[in-house]
Amino acid sequence: HFHSRLRTREEIQRLHDFFDKIFDEIQIVFYIRDPLKTAISLFSTFLKYGSTKKVLPKPYDIDIKYICNHYAAIELWSDCFSDAQFCIRRYEKEQLIHGDIVSDFCNSFIPNYDESSYEKPGRVNETLSLTGMTVLRKMNIHFPFFVEGKTNNFRGDIASYIAKYTNDGSSFLPTFEQFELYQKHFADSIEAVRQNFFPGNKVLFTRQKEFAESELDLDNIYVNPDIYSKIIADLWSQKRATEIRISSIPSFSWSR
Repeated sequence: HFHSRLRTREEIQRLHDFFDKIFDEIQIVFYIRDPLKTAISLFSTFLKYGSTKKVLPKPYDIDIKYICNHYAAIELWSDCFSDAQFCIRRYEKEQLIHGDIVSDFCNSFIPNYDESSYEKPGRVNETLSLTGMTVLRKMNIHFPFFVEGKTNNFRGDIASYIAKYTNDGSSFLPTFEQFELYQKHFADSIEAVRQNFFPGNKVLFTRQKEFAESELDLDNIYVNPDIYSKIIADLWSQKRATEIRISSIPSFSWSR
């Protein structure tokens, strides 16, 4: 999360100077992911925060270019934290201990870690299904994240609500052309990371196996009407439950 929030050398250097006053040793852990899969995950995250974009961003999009260029990020942080230890790990299920990032981090970096002694948190910020992306984008048009420069209170946690009703197993898939575009754009970065940190591996990331026949546009994705029916039914039930609770509150008359 530091990587996505701190984007300039000055910001990262300030973090270093702050930590340097507190800790004797600093270790920085990078979890890196295939750029295309990262972009799809970011696309989902952008939608959760009110985006109305309807197609996968290009690899040269400013946010994608920064987040997905792993070698440039490692170099930048290494320059600012020249006295820190760096550990680079791959965010792929088969590469993670127990296939989970929380287990992987705790087992790797907490001395004498006993997983049975801790309550493991539930999964958060999971990528939306294709259906979820489609429905949430439509809702974002009506409930933007900001209104007149302020957080829109009417929006609430709409992303989680939509996710609950759209977890149908559908996935946002790239086309083979999009896959090739991302591979070409980040080829130097991927190879530099492989050579410097994973020289024993022929490839850095697992190759994308499934592709869409044509570029997906969230404006043109079919959504089963039953999903909308369930959402409306749930909203109506909540509305009636609230009305019934309010009507059951005794009324009071005030007299002088």
